[in-house]
Amino acid sequence: NVLRLCDEALVVVNPTTSSMMDALKTIKLAENNETPISGVLLNMSHNGRHELSVQEVEEILGHAVIANVKHHRKFRKALHQHVPVAYKYKRSGLSKEFTKLANYLSLEHSA
Repeated sequence: NVLRLCDEALVVVNPTTSSMMDALKTIKLAENNETPISGVLLNMSHNGRHELSVQEVEEILGHAVIANVKHHRKFRKALHQHVPVAYKYKRSGLSKEFTKLANYLSLEHSA
């Protein structure tokens, strides 16, 4: 089990019920291996009515969403050009969410 070798785990989920079910299994495995959960990264969200909200994700998983990376066409453009989205679109909301995530994780370890 890989989680046994980890210092901590970051759970990455899409805002769908099936993704929540997989995340719950992962969190349970992490708890069984005494691996702390750093938080949840909500990936590919649209803020649409056919997906779970940030609040619903937090309630279901029992952990805070530390970043919400929305699905955006800029991802495809940056991928096509083989350039990280945070480098190509430095001031975009996508880049700000990745920066927020990096700051959260680095500050957590510097304390």
